[in-house]
Amino acid sequence: MLFEGKSYFVPYDEEDKGDKCFYSVETTQETIVRFNKINETQEDKIEYNEQDETYTIIGKVIFISDDKEIAIVNIADCDFTFDKDEIDVGSLRLMDRVEVTFMGLTLWDEGIY
Repeated sequence: MLFEGKSYFVPYDEEDKGDKCFYSVETTQETIVRFNKINETQEDKIEYNEQDETYTIIGKVIFISDDKEIAIVNIADCDFTFDKDEIDVGSLRLMDRVEVTFMGLTLWDEGIY
C-alpha cells in the first residue's frame, strides 16, 4: 500500500529536492516479532525502539482479503500490509485494533510530485 502525506526531507547533499513537494513511499517490513489484538483505548502509533531495533505500530484493520491471505493495518495516513505468513489474518475482523512489532521498516520511494 502507499503512504502519502507531509514529510520533512533531510537532503543527503546540497541539491534542492523540491521544498514543499509531496513524497510518496511504499512501506515494507522484514520480520514480525510480535502480533496482538488489543483494546480500543490505545492510540495509533508508530514507534521505534532503539534498544532492539524494532518498530511497534498500533492501528486498525481496514482491509482483509476474501481469501484471508492479506490484511492492511492503518495508522494515521500510513498503511501496512501483512500476509497470512506474518500474522494470523484469519483471526481478524475489520476495524479490529492490533499491535504489531517488527524489524526492518523500509520506505520505498514511489515518487515526488
